[in-house]
Amino acid sequence: MKHKLLILLFSLILFVPQILLGQTITTDAFPSDAQGATSFTSNGQIFNITTQAQGPFTIDQAYPGTGWSGTAADNGYIDNDNHTTAGIGVGFTISSSGSVPFHINSFWLFLSDNTLNQSVSGSVTVVGKLAGVTKFTVTSSSGFNSNSGVDNGFSLIDFTVFGGSNNTTASIDQLVITSAANFDYVGLDAFKWTSIATLSSTTSQTNASCNGSCNGTATVVASGGTSPYTYSWSPSGGTGATASSLCAGSYTCTITDHGGVIITKAFTITQPSALASSISSKQMYFVTGPRQVQPPLALLAELHLIPIPGALRGEQQL
Repeated sequence: MKHKLLILLFSLILFVPQILLGQTITTDAFPSDAQGATSFTSNGQIFNITTQAQGPFTIDQAYPGTGWSGTAADNGYIDNDNHTTAGIGVGFTISSSGSVPFHINSFWLFLSDNTLNQSVSGSVTVVGKLAGVTKFTVTSSSGFNSNSGVDNGFSLIDFTVFGGSNNTTASIDQLVITSAANFDYVGLDAFKWTSIATLSSTTSQTNASCNGSCNGTATVVASGGTSPYTYSWSPSGGTGATASSLCAGSYTCTITDHGGVIITKAFTITQPSALASSISSKQMYFVTGPRQVQPPLALLAELHLIPIPGALRGEQQL
């Protein structure tokens, strides 16, 4: 009983982070996709199949029991059946509809020449792209299964190790698969992928407290995507989630997640208006005795001149 509880707890520890990150791992063995289809739906996400060489590549349901789900024989897979030429490699692409980012975990490939002879040599290259930008390129020319009695002749392409690097955390929306030398026919089954919560962020800011002060701040809180995140502020602000000591002006924060997905957030830091001041002067007149000089009547009225015996004194009453 204790062993069962430990196993259950261990399973929960592994599963909970995937829920928190909004990630779901799905393996698609194409059980219900139509014969000849150039797209398939996996856990609600549509993937499109396009061909670059030796095709078309489509869903093939014509030979029941000749696929490989990763654990047992199955019926459906993607291939270029009846469209092979000796000595010419293949090329096809699997893209997420809407360019939705995902992680690739693994898939299985059946590799042979145009006569389905697996005792041939060749190489396989897989390129992962996001928005047309290459995120990884991996190639291998060894370690492929050539025995149809083992795993139905399929070879596991595990992206934790394939090509000598781990690319399971790279965010991509497209996989380009090519072969060279004598791999004229390629069948793909058990497409295992991980959905990713969309990278987003919330923002907050404080504006400059006085005109000319540089004490504004701006903050981003990233979520979704694949952590950890990196930040870059422009034209100033540093590389943290919060930029401080900001003067009035426009700023941009570029957020990049661990899978290479990028979003930007814009801020405008404001400041109070400058205080307006004006100083007006009034001319003061002091006249005595025989040297009296009479100011203009309008100015006398404005300054509220008060007559004093023997002299005229002008003063502005406040």
